[in-house]
Amino acid sequence: MPREKQRQLISLNKDKDNLFIAICKKEGHSFVMLGVYDKNNKVKQVLCRVGKLFTSEGGDEDSGCLFFLSKLWQILFGNGAKAQLSDEGVARNKFDPISISYQAYELSYRQYKEFIQLLEGLQTNENQFKVFKPIQEEGSEVTLELTTDLVFSDKVNTDKLKDNTCKLSIDNNCRHSAIQMVEETTHTPLPSLVSTNYMSDLPYKTQLEYGSPSQDIPFYVLPVAPTAYPELSEHKRNILSQLYERMEHMLLIAPNSVQTQRKFQCLKDLYVQMAGPKKDQSLSELLVSIQSWRAENHLVIDELRETNLVDDFLACFTIFKRKSATAQLFDKIEENLEQAQANQIG
Repeated sequence: MPREKQRQLISLNKDKDNLFIAICKKEGHSFVMLGVYDKNNKVKQVLCRVGKLFTSEGGDEDSGCLFFLSKLWQILFGNGAKAQLSDEGVARNKFDPISISYQAYELSYRQYKEFIQLLEGLQTNENQFKVFKPIQEEGSEVTLELTTDLVFSDKVNTDKLKDNTCKLSIDNNCRHSAIQMVEETTHTPLPSLVSTNYMSDLPYKTQLEYGSPSQDIPFYVLPVAPTAYPELSEHKRNILSQLYERMEHMLLIAPNSVQTQRKFQCLKDLYVQMAGPKKDQSLSELLVSIQSWRAENHLVIDELRETNLVDDFLACFTIFKRKSATAQLFDKIEENLEQAQANQIG
């Protein structure tokens, strides 16, 4: 008798474990990856990977040369080639390092389940998605299984996504579909650093090993975007937007350095506090809180991650030392808060 295939099960704490959704690019192809990461900027487990690929008339993916040329003609000069959202697998059997670019975003457990429901709404007998799905929940502990079985009884509307992924063309390519999936899942528009041009690299770089981001390269996950907090005051949303933009751009310089990892995590912790536990602070309380936080973290905030000979010379004279971009940002934030406070009193 054939031996029963061993089930692949993993455990997840939905309150403590951190989930992400990432838009990724490998060569000319964009796809979406979801997984679990830790505070050390390492991916612990890839849970799902999907992307839009063109298909043959029978519905199977095809990569033959003549097939490719015919599809390329349809994409460039016709009404688009037939395509579908396809499962790209959560792992590989070989080390096979592959360079990719990406940008990743914080994801809640609820949003992860919504994404899986979307996939189940698109699934057919001919096109199935083998991803990690919740099969048991006890309090905060969740058991997930790598399976194609449908686990959700509730149906969601997938018409918009189905329409978007059934054709591949210049103005509706794999990048457009990947962006739509991320935006629909996070309920926020993607930042400006993500181009809709499928040939453009995404902001950050890593390497896939066995199909998962390398453990030797930091994998950065941006927090929930400022647009997700419409209830906050204009001043607080502006500060969150400035912090978010600083986090985005700081990763373009020396991304693998310990200093960058430290500074990114420092800003991310402040951002999460401001958007959550401290969201109801008054302007004066917010100003005091930021000044206190800055004093406590000044060594990280003031640190220059890239220096030159002039910086090394000026470092001998504290008064002439160049300020880091992050320190300059906090000067501006404090100045704006003080002005807003004065206007409020006046």
